[in-house]
Amino acid sequence: MYIYILFFRVLVIQYGFITIFVAAFPLAPLFALLNNIIEIRLDAYKLVTQFKRPVASRAVDIGVFLVCPVNYVRYCNWHFTSSSEFVYTFWLISVVRS
Repeated sequence: MYIYILFFRVLVIQYGFITIFVAAFPLAPLFALLNNIIEIRLDAYKLVTQFKRPVASRAVDIGVFLVCPVNYVRYCNWHFTSSSEFVYTFWLISVVRS
């Protein structure tokens, strides 16, 4: 189970960095998409060839996948989108004034 959390954590961290730096480097989402396509294929190959299937057991809910990443992504959406809007607004004001 721990290995799946690591795979998901890398994608969430990458999403955070993309939302932070999209104003500075607009091609970052394209490079992230290409990276994710390659990474999904490599991770799928790794999971199929190098790991055993886990033993099934009953669970009450989906655990950490429900609470932590969803709240982090919501925070990234709100905080980084608003900060990118501020950067764009101040850049636009400086362009209009000059």
